[in-house]
Amino acid sequence: MAFCPLGVILCLAFIGFAGCAQPDEPTPDSFAGETPASQLEPAAPPDTAVALTEVNMSRGQTLYVPIYSHIHFKNQDRTINLAATVSIRNTDPDRAIVLSKIEYIDNSGQFVRRYLDGPRRLDPLASTSVVIEETDAAGGLGANFIIDWSAPQPVHAPIVESIMISSQSSLGISFTSPARVLSERSE
Repeated sequence: MAFCPLGVILCLAFIGFAGCAQPDEPTPDSFAGETPASQLEPAAPPDTAVALTEVNMSRGQTLYVPIYSHIHFKNQDRTINLAATVSIRNTDPDRAIVLSKIEYIDNSGQFVRRYLDGPRRLDPLASTSVVIEETDAAGGLGANFIIDWSAPQPVHAPIVESIMISSQSSLGISFTSPARVLSERSE
């Protein structure tokens, strides 16, 4: 049986050109690997769909924000200090809010320090933050912030959370904790 190099070359060329064919262009209703929108089931029956007008609006709140100035690791005697940032984000695209209290409270419930001397306006979609340095362990393991904010008319409630972070040696730790609403203003 004779070996035909020309036949092998033609066969390989055909296979190579077949692999270079352009894929079908996605239609407006579909993307590669996805089910076309025209074939999807509705997300929820019409009688259970949430109306877009049902948004959590508020005229003010008192918030509790947990902070950890350090955490235990391996045992109760070993701790890692953490830097903490409290982030306050006005989520309303049209109206400002007014911050009237940002107070740091320690592990035993005692006042540590105040971060506002008077009311502070936070413009639409603006943010502000408070930072507790990694070396500041005054608050202790169960420290927290109490934050009061208000608005003259109902607004989208701000997002308030704490972010803790530390990196010592080859160990890196970071986590967040959201604010909890203690009271809501409706007047």
